[in-house]
Amino acid sequence: MGSVWQSRRVFLARWIVRLALVALVLLVVAAIAGDFWARSEAQKLLADRVRTSTHSQRVSVHISSFPFLYDLAVSRVPEVKVVADGVPVGVLQLSQVTVDARQVQIDHHSLLSGKLRVASISKATVTILIQATELVSLAKALNAGISVVSGHRLVVTVSGHQVLSIDLTSNPLVPDCAFALQGTQDGYSLTCTVAPVPPSLLTALSPTRG
Repeated sequence: MGSVWQSRRVFLARWIVRLALVALVLLVVAAIAGDFWARSEAQKLLADRVRTSTHSQRVSVHISSFPFLYDLAVSRVPEVKVVADGVPVGVLQLSQVTVDARQVQIDHHSLLSGKLRVASISKATVTILIQATELVSLAKALNAGISVVSGHRLVVTVSGHQVLSIDLTSNPLVPDCAFALQGTQDGYSLTCTVAPVPPSLLTALSPTRG
């Protein structure tokens, strides 16, 4: 009789252990799924903010963070990459602006109120592409010279005369920094790295409202 009860106890103990393991696995899966969902929602929120504040045609945001909820808890995200297409700056439309932000600090007070605001960014690399636009066509047709003056002003000259000057920082997604200009196969590329990131770019990610 004792051996029967002993075998039942062993059987029951094994089932309890199995159920505990299954419950643990389910909890881990639920936590991971919840983390991915929270990050996806944060990406959508930031993309909507950038699209609204910069009037860009299309915006995508990728947050490099896992576990994301833990990074939110400590108010720090390692990397946020913003890619905006069709970004207006004066009379010109930039084909694409990419902002690769590192060490993004989140305002923990905003988290307490259920919002997501960027407090500071330690460093960001900004890349601008100008492709297949009227500016590119004009430059090729008139053999015009295109240069960057004062780090952020795009200037077009023809036969030594300035015919167009565009302040790239007129759009909040473009910070005031020393852009390096390079010609590409179908246009131009401008790149700069700024540290720390100025308030104008923070405004593009976290406008006063929303």
